[in-house]
Amino acid sequence: MTMRLNGMTDEEIDQSIRNAYHEKQVLVKREIDETTAKCNVLKIEIQQLCAAPSDLDEAETVCYALQSDIMVFTVKIAELDNSAEQASIQLQDKTEEQRQLLANIARHRDRNVELQHRIDNQVIKRDQAERMAAEQEGLTRMIEELRVRNDAEADAFFAAP
Repeated sequence: MTMRLNGMTDEEIDQSIRNAYHEKQVLVKREIDETTAKCNVLKIEIQQLCAAPSDLDEAETVCYALQSDIMVFTVKIAELDNSAEQASIQLQDKTEEQRQLLANIARHRDRNVELQHRIDNQVIKRDQAERMAAEQEGLTRMIEELRVRNDAEADAFFAAP
């Protein structure tokens, strides 16, 4: 289908929606991967700090700080998941909106075809009426000529001695 909507074909609209959704997914995935990697590094650091024979108070402080960072990253991951879900919902909304627009276009196209059919029928009827009027005019002239000739012949017949 190559109908144009806002200067874009249906395929271009579909591709634009898919591209936007894919870009959002890639960004969200990248942020999740980066955050997960940071969390993993922090977990390893926590394990190393807790296992290292260092000052226990310092390790505990670092451990709490890292746990706090992990909680921040966990919140960030939840926000990114929420953002991805919102992007998915927006894609579904756009897809539904596009489906409705395409349905409207199809209805209007069908209506236009119906109206064009009616117009074509009216043109045919008008052409037939014009032909019939021309034929009627020709017959009227022929009748008038016959009437004139008949009157002339009648006058000649009655005028003859």
